[in-house]
Amino acid sequence: MSGNQEFSGSEYCIFDMDGLLIQHEANQYIHGHYPDLADKLSMDNFVAERNRKQDETFAKVQPMKGAVELVKHLHGHNTPITLATSSRDAVFRFKSSNLAHFFDAFPANSIITADSKEEPNGRGKPCPDIYLAAARSLGRKVGYGEQSDIEAERIERSKGLGLEAGVRAGMDVIWVPDAEVRAANPRETYGAKVILASLSDFKPEL
Repeated sequence: MSGNQEFSGSEYCIFDMDGLLIQHEANQYIHGHYPDLADKLSMDNFVAERNRKQDETFAKVQPMKGAVELVKHLHGHNTPITLATSSRDAVFRFKSSNLAHFFDAFPANSIITADSKEEPNGRGKPCPDIYLAAARSLGRKVGYGEQSDIEAERIERSKGLGLEAGVRAGMDVIWVPDAEVRAANPRETYGAKVILASLSDFKPEL
């Protein structure tokens, strides 16, 4: 299913962060724009250059298209929302420091990072642990194993580990893929329930 969609009965929403709510990470920018950089620099210099670029990027990072409007809409209609990111807490705070007014819509105890105590397994994606922990943070009894019985909308940006983890958690995954990824195999859903071009196309029926 793709295109503009109406969604009804969403009990709560779990968001990923990088590439969905905010623009991609700085190291992805470096690799994309300077693919030979790692060959030209020593490891120490590459890490220093990556960190410098991260500092620049995170200071001015912008939300992805439709992210602010959707989060505000859900928050305003009292739909529980939570964030599940593979970033560690310190990195999350750094990435989101420029957008505190936006991330304030998420309850502090429902922002699950890679090192959150709510996610004790620490196995990372594509294991579903972090998304199940996010659902539990909202008081949902979803268990700890794969294919839990979950009535939620899990929103994912790019085909990969995060998408697989959401599917393995038994969630209804809404995939917002990069255009190039989608074009490479336009008929493949990878288990997503719905595929959208951007969060602007997500029209929850509340």
